[in-house]
Amino acid sequence: MRPYRSRRDTPALNALRQRLAAWLGPHLEEAADSEPVMPVEDRAADTWEPLIVVADLAGGPWPAWARTACQTMTAFEQGQEEDHGGLKIRILTDIRQVFASYGNPDALPTESLLAALRADTEGPWAEYGNGGLSARGLQLLLADYQIRSANHRFGDIGQRKGFSRSQFTDAWMRYCLPPVHCPVTRPHSSHSSPRRSARGRVSARDGSTRPAYRTDRAPIRVDPYHRMRPSTP
Repeated sequence: MRPYRSRRDTPALNALRQRLAAWLGPHLEEAADSEPVMPVEDRAADTWEPLIVVADLAGGPWPAWARTACQTMTAFEQGQEEDHGGLKIRILTDIRQVFASYGNPDALPTESLLAALRADTEGPWAEYGNGGLSARGLQLLLADYQIRSANHRFGDIGQRKGFSRSQFTDAWMRYCLPPVHCPVTRPHSSHSSPRRSARGRVSARDGSTRPAYRTDRAPIRVDPYHRMRPSTP
């Protein structure tokens, strides 16, 4: 199958449209009154019904072919929507992990954030889309949260597109589980271990609680400016 090209393909498509219009003309009333049995429901049924009507009018193998295509493509689209929804939460969690691995700076360049995400061997971002997660793909995943890149100044590399940590804090709180971390064991004998309260928080000795952070997953460590520094001869 070749990609569509307007100059090359439009004349043939116009000719096909004219043939279909001429064939369908005598059947317009029958098509308008038709209520075909649909293999799907709701929005998918509304989308596919005109094509199923045409297939039923054509007869032969077309009714079965059309319904098979309808079921297959609808199931694929539903799976894509479910996967994409999960990835929209995953990207928030992984971005939080990247910021944490850099010591939670105020902002990170987009290039550095993408490099760290793609370098995570446990994540899907190295194989996301065509050639790994891109700046455009990242923007689409974050669009529902109203999070967009902006110009920031990063030390000696100057102004770059990037994201500030404050842009994510509300989304992290709303949609992500709190990060969990097992305290590092230090050699001591006279002090008891910190008490754990509900919801994975650690009780400090003054009675306050703080979120616990997980260490069962290795932190993502990539030089945030590794793609921007001039190479040395």
